[in-house]
Amino acid sequence: MAKVIVKINPKDGTSIFEVNGVEGTKCEEITEALTRHNEEVDKQYTEEYYVPDTLPDYITDPSEGEE
Repeated sequence: MAKVIVKINPKDGTSIFEVNGVEGTKCEEITEALTRHNEEVDKQYTEEYYVPDTLPDYITDPSEGEE
């Protein structure tokens, strides 16, 4: 299950965004939307970021898919 955790420091108004349960570069898209119009100070990736996207099977011979 995907979730976004936002921590806001009430003393200085800084915020920390954590995106969990989203694999690959989709996480970056969500983070970019959350931090738009704000200065980004630090960026760290979770292990989920490094999970490769699932691609469809590649068929080299067009007649393979026909029956």
